[in-house]
Amino acid sequence: MKIIHTADWHIGNTFYGYDRSDEHRHFLNFLLQTIREHEADALVVAGDVFDNPNPSAEAQRIYYGFLSRAVVENPGLQIVVIAGNHDSAARLEASAPILAPQGIQVRGCLHTDDKGNPKLGELMIPLHSRRDAGDEVVCLAVPFMRQHELPREDSFSKSMGKFFQTLISDARRSYGKKQRMMLAAHFYATGSEISGEEHSERIIIGGEENVDASKFCGDMSYVALGHIHKAQCVAGFDHARYSGSALPMSFGERGYRHGVNVVNIGTDGTVTLNQVEYTPLRTLVTIPQKGAATPDEAIEMAKSLPKAVKKDGNSSWPYVEVRLGEIPDPTTVHSVKEAFEGRAAMLCAIRDMNIAATDRERLETETEEQLRQLDPLLMAKAIYKSRCGGEEMPQALVDKFNAAVKIAKENEEDE
Repeated sequence: MKIIHTADWHIGNTFYGYDRSDEHRHFLNFLLQTIREHEADALVVAGDVFDNPNPSAEAQRIYYGFLSRAVVENPGLQIVVIAGNHDSAARLEASAPILAPQGIQVRGCLHTDDKGNPKLGELMIPLHSRRDAGDEVVCLAVPFMRQHELPREDSFSKSMGKFFQTLISDARRSYGKKQRMMLAAHFYATGSEISGEEHSERIIIGGEENVDASKFCGDMSYVALGHIHKAQCVAGFDHARYSGSALPMSFGERGYRHGVNVVNIGTDGTVTLNQVEYTPLRTLVTIPQKGAATPDEAIEMAKSLPKAVKKDGNSSWPYVEVRLGEIPDPTTVHSVKEAFEGRAAMLCAIRDMNIAATDRERLETETEEQLRQLDPLLMAKAIYKSRCGGEEMPQALVDKFNAAVKIAKENEEDE
């Protein structure tokens, strides 16, 4: 049984205001080619299909267009999609009745019966070889889970551990102790490596929602995880992995390798893994590569970039950030921006590294309780200023931030 594991597409994501639709189409075309070349029996997408709960019409066209092509071009291919924390579970699952007859199984929510008991059987999806219907691997497809959906324990990790153990036990009773099984889930596994500079996986302060995956990974032939953007093994198990994100989500991820995992689960239970690398349409460039530059040095580096050629378009121009040791006056940012005009590059940010270092040092020394007492708007303004060359946050963005905070507080009170 040959299964392709991917996750964290984040379709609809914008990078510093730049639309990434072409980048996502480029990745999905690579994925279609990989499915064909490896003659995959199944594709497992471990969450964060979209970048936000209310994806645009264009983002949905990209997603559904890919699913349609995948099953039409690869007869017999099965696809399993689970919701991640960026997805709207209900919205993602709304299309499930239409997609199921095409061999596409979507699990966005954990449903319960009339007594409030979870319908664990709905999370068990038999996958079959396209060449041998008797070659079966059962996929336990678990969407992103929240505390109120889990058994009550002392910690989130223990609650998740108990849930997985119960699910696996039920699956063994239904399919037998010798049945080959894999797990697809979306969570932050304890000890996983994330970017030290900045990350976009939405890790809870203090790691409150991490999960000790070592308790259940050994029971599975393969564990396909989503949420962490750096491809890596989990809990010391070679067969438990994050596939990594389709595209880099921040400059802190500029050194990450991207791609998908092609997993072959033999009839005897042996597992072989092949990581197929993918080169994104756009690369990330930091000026300078290490440390920080003076304004004059940054201007010279910008002028050394290739000139833009209109007939070639800008689809493959790199995203660029500039890191300055200091920004002596407001005209500095303008001068640096001016140096990028006519260059084949997408300027994203001009950072004052002195301000950034001060903010980071403060956050690292504050206690969790002190962090909770900080004014969210003041924090947002400070981060915006450090990442945008000392510029103040625009009032329109302030208004949107305040509206988001208001909604979050109302939802918290409802719970």
